Amino acid sequence: MQYIEAYRNGTARELNHILTRMNATLDINMNRANEVSQLRKNNEAHFWWTCPFDRMNMVQLGSFKKALEDLQKPVAHYADRVEIQGTST
Repeated sequence: MQYIEAYRNGTARELNHILTRMNATLDINMNRANEVSQLRKNNEAHFWWTCPFDRMNMVQLGSFKKALEDLQKPVAHYADRVEIQGTST
């Protein structure tokens, strides 16, 4: 009977140890997820253009559209230049 009780106690201790490690890992991962979420929120607050389109207000959407249109011009110019250089070689 003593051997059975000792085996049960050993198994319970081992299972408790495994559960403790799993809980610690879960806590670490939850803390990391919270940190990432907070960083994303801070990033969106600081850099409004990084937030999803459906969360932008009209002013932000207008600014974003203008920025993309302004970016389109030099990108198109550069692409044309690269294409011309590619065909001449």
